[in-house]
Amino acid sequence: MAHRVTLRRDAFEARANELGLESQSAQARAIGVVTSIHNRALKGTRALSAEYALGVLRLVGSPELRREIDALFDIPANTTTTTAVAS
Repeated sequence: MAHRVTLRRDAFEARANELGLESQSAQARAIGVVTSIHNRALKGTRALSAEYALGVLRLVGSPELRREIDALFDIPANTTTTTAVAS
């Protein structure tokens, strides 16, 4: 049985606010997705894709975590994708 991964909205928004990203559109840009995708992820209405999850971790993670992600995954920097939330 597959389990759906969801974003913990309160925890994410608290961390994003610490980084000065108070609007959903600013958060989406920093993750590399369009705002509507980010909004659905925050609401928990769609399963998260790997690209979205890695974008969140790159945004809120430590410098060491960002380096590890960048070393292990080939992710275009600052690109907006419409496939960030899996159907």
